[in-house]
Amino acid sequence: MVKSNGTVSTKSADLPANRPPNRPASLPASGLASGLASELASELASELASRLTENCAAWSQLTKVAWLRSGALGDLVVGLASLAEMPRFFPDAKITVIGPALWTELLDPQAMPFVERIIVVARKSQRGRSYRAQGATWVAEGEADLVELLRGYDALVNTNTDSYRYAFTALRAGVKVRIGSAPREMAWLYHFNAPYLGKDPLIHERDWPLVLLEYATPGWRRFIRSTAGNRAQLAGLLNSSRLVAVWRKLGLPNLLHYSEERVRALTSHSSKGYLLVNPTSSRREKAWPAERVRELLLDLREDLKNLNLAALVIGAPTETSWLKEVAGEEFQIVQPANLRDLQEIVRGARVLLTNVSSMQFIAATTQTPTLTVVGRSKPEIWGPVGCGDQMVLAERGNSTEGGELSIFEDEARLYRTIAMDEVKRALLPMMGKTQTPAV
Repeated sequence: MVKSNGTVSTKSADLPANRPPNRPASLPASGLASGLASELASELASELASRLTENCAAWSQLTKVAWLRSGALGDLVVGLASLAEMPRFFPDAKITVIGPALWTELLDPQAMPFVERIIVVARKSQRGRSYRAQGATWVAEGEADLVELLRGYDALVNTNTDSYRYAFTALRAGVKVRIGSAPREMAWLYHFNAPYLGKDPLIHERDWPLVLLEYATPGWRRFIRSTAGNRAQLAGLLNSSRLVAVWRKLGLPNLLHYSEERVRALTSHSSKGYLLVNPTSSRREKAWPAERVRELLLDLREDLKNLNLAALVIGAPTETSWLKEVAGEEFQIVQPANLRDLQEIVRGARVLLTNVSSMQFIAATTQTPTLTVVGRSKPEIWGPVGCGDQMVLAERGNSTEGGELSIFEDEARLYRTIAMDEVKRALLPMMGKTQTPAV
């Protein structure tokens, strides 16, 4: 089953001409309450409609602000929309990003100049290494206890909702304004607490940090809403969110000043001159079978020739044997040595074909159209977010969740239900389109 992710293209005429890079368009001040789901009480609807404006006012004088997001590469990339929104809420602040070392590869200081510092924290560690922006690079400054590094900060925005570790760290450091999301019995950890949604709510990983910024609530209201009640009102939260509405149009912010020469050096092809295929995943069971991907590429050879496109098979340096199963002797393999090269190669593609992976989100930052083949994953949470992206879904009714198969066995089984012809039908129209490369 082929499905669009529901985003729409945003032409330059739709946005203010003087809008800085990676800053969303100005938001309408009215007409939002009508989008609330009927189950939201009018009092709550009124409060939510005004929260963004109130939070912007409450935080506008804070000048030293940390924004925290940890996880794997995909978790970081989808969080970029929230990071790009920080200047709206903290217009006079220099932002510090806290998280894994991947941030120093992912963030170009020139693309997000309001980020002046990165504090790298290893998983489950309470020590951080500080990096400061210097031109187009991040330069290490030193290492210290995270509590000491956070002393003197005006605010911390914690976009991690599955752990309170860093909320306690910020409390010990005396951070003046703590912003996050916790169930009502733990809401005292934050001065502004967003509606807590529990484990795996049906909200996209990009959108939840936006909801957190927009709906974080101070005062006694932090303590009255239950997790079940928040989940019941989730549709209303999303429908009323002004930030989510903007980023459903924009996808994700650009990360780099891209180089046409670098694309050619890495791929031997001009920008938009190739179909990029990512057949791999963290496990074999979480990918469309390699033999199906190869069957598709062989079947597409005449179409590729007619469109003057090459087909490149991309993966990590550790995935050579898997890539060779797909590419054989007929197709070129590219294995970027670092994240910056990966971004350049994805940016240069006419279309990306991938499983559910971080690469679909990197493609959204480069405005590269993406077709994602989805097995067991919930597209509401991990689907592609780029403008015009498409998905080919396994038959959802065939899942054996709660049955005899393990999660990975069920994932593999679902991926096997996706036929080559179905993917080809979705891919061909996307291959025929042309677009202006991201700059």
